[in-house]
Amino acid sequence: MFSGKCTSSSRLDGKTTIVTGANTGIGKVTARQFYTLGAKVILACRDVRKAEQAVSEIVAEVKGDGLGQLIVEELDLASFASIKRCAKSILQKEKQIHLLVNNAGVMTCPKGKTQDGFETQFGVNHLGHFLFTSLLLPRIRNSTPARIINVSSMAHTRGSINFEDINSDKNYSAIAAYSQSKLANVLFTKELARRLEGTGVHVYSLHPGIVNTELARTVDKVYFPGMWLLGRIILYPLVKTPEQGAQTTLHCSIDEKAGEETGLYYSDCKAKEPSALAKNPELAKKLWVKSMEMVRLNDYDMFNCSGDTLPEPLKNLDKMIKFMEFEANEIEQNFDTQSENEFSIKKNEIILKGKMEINQLYKKKTKLMKRTTATLITTLMTNAKLEILNARDKFIKSVLADVNKELLKLRNHKSHYLAILKQLILQAMYQVLEEKISLILISNDVECVNLMIPELSQIYLANTGMNVEINIDNSIKLPNQEIGGVVVTAKGRKLLVENTLVVRLLYLTQQAIPIICTGLFGPNPTRTYLRNK
Repeated sequence: MFSGKCTSSSRLDGKTTIVTGANTGIGKVTARQFYTLGAKVILACRDVRKAEQAVSEIVAEVKGDGLGQLIVEELDLASFASIKRCAKSILQKEKQIHLLVNNAGVMTCPKGKTQDGFETQFGVNHLGHFLFTSLLLPRIRNSTPARIINVSSMAHTRGSINFEDINSDKNYSAIAAYSQSKLANVLFTKELARRLEGTGVHVYSLHPGIVNTELARTVDKVYFPGMWLLGRIILYPLVKTPEQGAQTTLHCSIDEKAGEETGLYYSDCKAKEPSALAKNPELAKKLWVKSMEMVRLNDYDMFNCSGDTLPEPLKNLDKMIKFMEFEANEIEQNFDTQSENEFSIKKNEIILKGKMEINQLYKKKTKLMKRTTATLITTLMTNAKLEILNARDKFIKSVLADVNKELLKLRNHKSHYLAILKQLILQAMYQVLEEKISLILISNDVECVNLMIPELSQIYLANTGMNVEINIDNSIKLPNQEIGGVVVTAKGRKLLVENTLVVRLLYLTQQAIPIICTGLFGPNPTRTYLRNK
């Protein structure tokens, strides 16, 4: 697998850097490298305890001269109040900010809202970083040359900004909401770079790759248990380690050539073309205006105010928060009282008009509306159904063919293949659950599996309490063109479990195709498994 690598030898001595979400994954790797290069690194994280643990681990791992400093600040990007407290704390302590890496994020999580009432993924991934960056920007402008890095994703290419339903209140799709937030990251980068042109502050967005981190921890909750594991199996050749995933962030942060660029989108340490929507300047301006309104910064001029003092939105912050809480409680109480009164009045009106008459009219109109809607839907679906189904089937078959090719390549990575083969053998042995077991293998795997038999016996004994005699059946072999795997038999082949990679792929495919179809083509309301969601 190809993965770009940051080759710059630049150091960050005397520089102040901020990395959001730095307690794990590529954020932690980024913070560790900045620390190694001599920077003061502020780990801005939601969970302070985990951030402090990350600091301890980095200090234990990195030894030598010219190291920097590690500082923890609490930052919950789902709360404007927390963002403002963190920004105020940093600005009161740091005279300069040379590098801001907006790394934290959430991915394909269940439908939810931030503390300020915005859809979780758009609120955390875009609005949270938009507000945080805006509050720190005057100080960053005073610290040039400086850089701002927004970690986006290739998922932005599937995204669009739905200004009519930006919080996904009417129709929520975890994938669509994530893609929208990642497109917003790229558009934010483009517009911020345009507004900062000539100031010495450069702005970057990037795709880190498909990285094995905690970012996808909520995927199983949205779809089904094991979805992330299935994805890692299918995408195994493409999955990066956190160290590999952090390389493009490091490139944008310290590379000399990148320091001459701004407003670009990067992948594998190179500038790449983003989607057509991501390059639309009018869309970027429209999103900027909308974002300023959503974070309530309409009267704040971050490009011309002084960077030596606290910006206006952070002055009297504590008093403002208390006043807002008091005002919210008062509005809630008034709303409850008003709602009660209105409900009582409406109830009396309905009783006076007569329940029977209203119910009959309602039923008649409902039936008419259902008949009209059903007729329209049937007509539209009949005209389009065959063409759509044929296109979907053709695309799914091509995807599965590509997956099969990638699995064939897996045998070229011997250590990875043998680790997977061992797990396949153990899974099949647990299903047979006998003391005498025979293995049917590809000829090329016989020698390696012979060496595994003592380890397999020990693992089987530890997990089942049974001593097992394992033999390789040399009277029959799996075809060499088979991708790999095993057939386990017992009792003279009366018990047989086929656990080859092809069988496993077919089994997982049957479970995953409805979910894959939904992710690629959107929900199909005629599918019964979607109706209870």
